[in-house]
Amino acid sequence: ISSRRFKKHSFVTNRTIIFDNSDNTIEISDRIVNIGEKDQLCLMYHINFGSPFLSNNCVISIPLVEATPKNRDAETRMDEMLYIGKANADNPPLVYYLVLDTTNNPTSKIYNPDVDIEVALETDKNNLPKLDLWKNLRPERYVVSLEPCNAFPYGRKNQILRHEAQFLEKDESKLFKLKLYFRRTNNEKT
Repeated sequence: ISSRRFKKHSFVTNRTIIFDNSDNTIEISDRIVNIGEKDQLCLMYHINFGSPFLSNNCVISIPLVEATPKNRDAETRMDEMLYIGKANADNPPLVYYLVLDTTNNPTSKIYNPDVDIEVALETDKNNLPKLDLWKNLRPERYVVSLEPCNAFPYGRKNQILRHEAQFLEKDESKLFKLKLYFRRTNNEKT
């Protein structure tokens, strides 16, 4: 059990992490309880993938219904959103705000054909319906991050203005779950 308190914010997080070696999975469950007055809850998980797994041959697959670039650099590279490519010192960091297809629990994937390993991230469609895709493809920091969230990081005031803010009442709790799968696809190069 861990708790966080920032000024008037009083959330307690009860976290369970399950590692299952039999099917190569990691499951994270967080129950967040508001022990104070009604307050806004913004939650984002930051899951990085880098060397030696990440390579320019990796393929990203995300079930999305909407993609919004965070800034001008991301806007000019919308066609490269799901493409990794080679490390380049001129690559700016790119962030895309993605609304997931929540027909089922969405599963985002990164597949590396060089080592025949796929990482799949399954999120709870009800409580984590959004995903930030963050890419920093410079030689010294060759990283892609999948960031499931309940709200985009526009800031508390902007979330309210956009009618995207989520709140927890006093003594209310919410459960957030995600699961990572690590598997071979049996498409190894020969």
